[in-house]
Amino acid sequence: MSSLSKMVTNITMEMSGDLKKYMVSAVQGDRATRCVLVKLVNNGEPYMIPDGARAIVNIKKPDGKFVYNKCTYSGNEVTIDLTSQALAASGTAYCNVEIRTADDTQIITSATFEIEIETTQRSDSAIESSNEFTAIEVKVNDLIEKISDTNSAAVKAEQQRQQNEENRAAAEKERQQNEESRAAAEKERQQNEENRGQAESDREKSEQKRSQGEDNRNQNEESRAAAEKERQQNEESRAAAEKERQQTAKDATEKANMAGSAAEKIAKEVEQKLKNGELKGEKGDKGDTGEKGATGESGVTMPANGMIALSGDENGNLWCYYSDADNPPQFEKDDKGNIYYILPD
Repeated sequence: MSSLSKMVTNITMEMSGDLKKYMVSAVQGDRATRCVLVKLVNNGEPYMIPDGARAIVNIKKPDGKFVYNKCTYSGNEVTIDLTSQALAASGTAYCNVEIRTADDTQIITSATFEIEIETTQRSDSAIESSNEFTAIEVKVNDLIEKISDTNSAAVKAEQQRQQNEENRAAAEKERQQNEESRAAAEKERQQNEENRGQAESDREKSEQKRSQGEDNRNQNEESRAAAEKERQQNEESRAAAEKERQQTAKDATEKANMAGSAAEKIAKEVEQKLKNGELKGEKGDKGDTGEKGATGESGVTMPANGMIALSGDENGNLWCYYSDADNPPQFEKDDKGNIYYILPD
């Protein structure tokens, strides 16, 4: 279905103030077919509308009702769509264009222009004039949308906060677990360090004992070796002494035997000389006649035992020879070198 072409009325409005009243013509009841293209200027120069601003048309209808609608714009041109409510009442309507920043902190309004609305010839009871505030509705809708967006953002933020809290709680739990693990590990490390220190102390004590034991062993070994050396020397001395004793005993035995033989020989010689009368001394004075004794054995005898013989060698040694090995003769020597024979009891 084809649509009707819009009737566009071009006017120029001075933003700095304008005494001229621009006239725009329209017919009561027209719908979606009429618009006004308003070029905004400032002292003759285009007044550029910044991006993000809002353009709103304010219309006071002939019956005192109001229209407050949003407009489209590009550069310095504002397009006003004359809605059926804007044209619902016939007569003169008064209009101006309002430019607002997005946050409504700045507002500027153009000069007022008139719209002459001719009375329709149609009998259309459906046309009823009322206030129309599409700009407010749009603003409200925008606010509702922003509120909705804000609510959605708040919900998302709350969800994110809850998630962050869960993450924080999980992280805190993990941190506590890590701290407990760290504390346990530190406690174990300290215990291990104490054990290591004790083990090191025990090792040092054991090493001292081992070293002392080694020193004692070395000293004992030295003592044993010295004792063994001394024993060997004593054994050698004993063997030499034993050898000397045996030789001395042998020599003494031989000398004793020689002395016995010599004494026996002397005894035999003396006995023989007695028999031969060689040992008879000079006759002494005659003594008193004694009583006659018993007749004895004839001949002179002298026991061989108890006889001793002395002889010197070329080395100046004096040797005593005796026959009674069980009763050796006893001698004494004085400080002058004299030797005395001790008679047995």
